[in-house]
Amino acid sequence: MGEYLKFTISIPTLNSAKYLQHCLASIVNQDYPRELIEIIIADAGSTDETRRIAKKYTDLIFDNILKLGEYGTQLAAKYATGDLFVVFAADNGLVGNDWLKKVSTLFQKYPDLSCAWGKMIASKDDPKIMRYYELIQSEPLAQFLNRNLQYYLKRAKKEISSGIEFKLFQVDPNRPLCWGANGLVYRRKCVCDLYMKEGYTGDNELFQYMVERGADKVAYSFSLNIYHHTVSSVRHWVLKWKRNYTQIFLKTRCERRIDWFYYGHFRLKMFFWVIYSLVPVFSILHSLYLMIRNRNIYWLYHPLMCFLQTWTYLYWTFALPEGRKTLAEHVLRKQC
Repeated sequence: MGEYLKFTISIPTLNSAKYLQHCLASIVNQDYPRELIEIIIADAGSTDETRRIAKKYTDLIFDNILKLGEYGTQLAAKYATGDLFVVFAADNGLVGNDWLKKVSTLFQKYPDLSCAWGKMIASKDDPKIMRYYELIQSEPLAQFLNRNLQYYLKRAKKEISSGIEFKLFQVDPNRPLCWGANGLVYRRKCVCDLYMKEGYTGDNELFQYMVERGADKVAYSFSLNIYHHTVSSVRHWVLKWKRNYTQIFLKTRCERRIDWFYYGHFRLKMFFWVIYSLVPVFSILHSLYLMIRNRNIYWLYHPLMCFLQTWTYLYWTFALPEGRKTLAEHVLRKQC
């Protein structure tokens, strides 16, 4: 291989002091040339120790006046100079000190590779609910609706190169993937102009836009793990669902193009999801099967989290005018 590629690592922050030190240390302690690691912090107005911690690791700290993390990533992309652009978060951490070296090797070997990512895992210090999160790699609803990653992985050939175990495949825009953050690595030239769009663009949407215009060769690695300390308790997760639904989805839906998410009999799958999640016998039996098959007791969280997520979304849909309007538009198949 030739010279190492340069990384730009984007980290939006807002009162992120709890995890930021470990996050940044996992990056700068890599066995990789420091001058080829560019860390960009987009801070949304932290009042804790976030900025003090960030200044120990980078001078590239910008004000994210629009607050949301996706705007912070867009801001970082504006100033990025790396060959590879990593969508990261303050509650992420690289696993192992050769993570960047492995990624660089992978992108050098496949010049037409547009992006790569790996599995999110819980650390030994994380709460038990994170063991369940590690199992589903997302949230219950998204995991139920979109199994396309499993579809691609079953059909792709496993490869091993330079200590990296991965599968390489092309994504069909009509069989989309819900991915875009927490350690996903883009070849920057494939997405830099997409990040320059005006308005809100979600992580998943940007991935879809990239695929739709032909940059569809991606890699999923089994050896590029990421720590993701995303939730601390059941209550914390429910509050995150409330925030994501009421403060992000409902408020930005009319400036986003999310029709791609509805591909593949979406309404039928949503109908089955409501039955599955609100009639616990189905999710309980399924969880018991998964627990026995995978020999993992943390599947027992599954019925509870399915039930709570559905009730959270239903409650705020009917409680808020914008929620009722959104529901009516979906039923009548109208646009904003």
